[in-house]
Amino acid sequence: MSRFYPDELSVDWFLKEKGKEELTNINSSGRYKIPSSSSRPQPNKTFTHTALLEFFPSPADEGSEFICRVNHPGLEEPIERTTGPLQVLGKPELQQPIKLSVTDSGDVVGCITLLNFYPKDIRITWSHEPPQNQKETSNEEKYTDNTDGTFKLDSQYKIPGKILGNPQFKMKVSWKHESMERPEHREISIQDSGEAKSKITRHIKGK
Repeated sequence: MSRFYPDELSVDWFLKEKGKEELTNINSSGRYKIPSSSSRPQPNKTFTHTALLEFFPSPADEGSEFICRVNHPGLEEPIERTTGPLQVLGKPELQQPIKLSVTDSGDVVGCITLLNFYPKDIRITWSHEPPQNQKETSNEEKYTDNTDGTFKLDSQYKIPGKILGNPQFKMKVSWKHESMERPEHREISIQDSGEAKSKITRHIKGK
């Protein structure tokens, strides 16, 4: 707020939850922080004031509005500004690099875990080199609901173990979520997969 006089300004913050009409007054407590602030005098004898509301959004805030209401003796009616309905986004976090394991049948399984993303929709794409008949590969995805409303995804990609013996072997996974500007990816090559390759070799010899 700027160019006001006298320095008799009051600022209130309100929450309008999704689907409700009533407003809830927000105080500086719990998850909300309203830093103390004071007006700054300007060369033309008026004042400028910056008011802040700080909080960490959660999926529960999706569709809610935060409203700032300003009162001053020079106003006939209070001024209100709103955030509009909030869109909450949580960017997926990769728990660890691609992890390879070997099944009893000798197939190789690549796994990743993505944490704390919101909303639930996310696109995962697996691939490997050299190419393999798609009928011999399979994907499996398991979602878990977190207590804070975000999601966890465990994604697996299974390929025939024989391909791991190829020196050109490489497995890649990429993911895209609306919270991200561009897709992210990780990959693992034959040089990185010594333990899994050793298990494959032992499995083949065992036959």
